[in-house]
Amino acid sequence: INSSYAILPNGCEQKLDSYIQHEIKDPVNIVYIGRIAFNHKGLDMLIESLRLLQKTGRNDFYLSIYGNEKDPDVEKLKQSLVDLQEIASYKGGVYGDEKDKVFKEADAFILTSRYEGMPMGVLEALAYGVPCILTPGTNMADDVVEAGAGWKGEFSAESIADTIVMAIEDLHREYSMYNQFAFNLSKRYDWNVIAKQSIELLSEFIQYG
Repeated sequence: INSSYAILPNGCEQKLDSYIQHEIKDPVNIVYIGRIAFNHKGLDMLIESLRLLQKTGRNDFYLSIYGNEKDPDVEKLKQSLVDLQEIASYKGGVYGDEKDKVFKEADAFILTSRYEGMPMGVLEALAYGVPCILTPGTNMADDVVEAGAGWKGEFSAESIADTIVMAIEDLHREYSMYNQFAFNLSKRYDWNVIAKQSIELLSEFIQYG
C-alpha cells in the first residue's frame, strides 16, 4: 500500500566464535525444536515420511523432537510415535543450557512447516553450525540451499523422506562443509547485522521520506 517500506528478517544471537567440528554420528542425530503443532509445523507430514522410511528398513538416523509439554498436540504426537520408537521420539521441552547442548550435539535440524514468517528454530540451528532439512513453507529453504547449508524437499511425505535420505548421505560424505556453511550463513542474520541494516534503512527513510 505504501511504496516506502522495507522488510527486515528476524535475527539470531551468535553464541559461538566458530562452528563446532565433530564427527558425524551413527545413527545421524536429527533434531526438531519448536511448537508441537501438527498443521502449522507440518508434523503430520513429517511423521508420514518417517513411516515411509521405516518401511524401507532405514535405521541410520534418529529424530529427537523437542517442544513444550503444554502445546495442544503433544498427546497426538506421542500416539503417532508409538510405532516409530526405533527412529524417533518426543523428548519434551528443552531450555537454557540443555537446549545449548542439544544444538551442539545435533547433526541436522528439520522443519517441515506449511507456513512460517522467519523461523527462529532454523536461525538458532544455523548459529550452531547445524545444517537444516526444510520445506518451502519454512520461508528459508532456498536461502539455506543456496548457501550450501542444507536441503529442501517439497511438502509431501515422499519428498521429505527422500530429502532426509539425501541429507544423511551428504552428511556422511561432507559433514564439515555443511557444518561450516551453516555457521557462515547464520552471520548474515546476526542481530548486530540486522540492527545495522535497520538503522541504515531508517536513515534513508528520514532523509528521502
